[in-house]
Amino acid sequence: MSVQEPWRNPDITLSDLAERLGTNRTTLSAEIHAHSYAHLSDYIAFYRITALCRVLDKSGAGNMDEAFFEVGYRSLSTALDNFKKQTGYTPGQYLKLNPEEKIILRKALKR
Repeated sequence: MSVQEPWRNPDITLSDLAERLGTNRTTLSAEIHAHSYAHLSDYIAFYRITALCRVLDKSGAGNMDEAFFEVGYRSLSTALDNFKKQTGYTPGQYLKLNPEEKIILRKALKR
């Protein structure tokens, strides 16, 4: 997931990901659940939001809409909902955090 970054594809499905990993949907779904994610979408959101934090740290508020699309979101409302769910902050609030708080938050995102 970290190397090939299939999560950047807004159309990724469980079947697509299973095929890329050389497994089947059932095994992949069980593995996702074993890592405390309820659904593929939660698993994908983790990667997207982690990447989005890195993008925001580099570029600031620049073009936030573009940043959401860069990490694989098609819908801004979904991106904002996922960001808030994963971090507890809106992107604007995240940008106002000091560097140490951001590091702590990014470490907390890792499962």
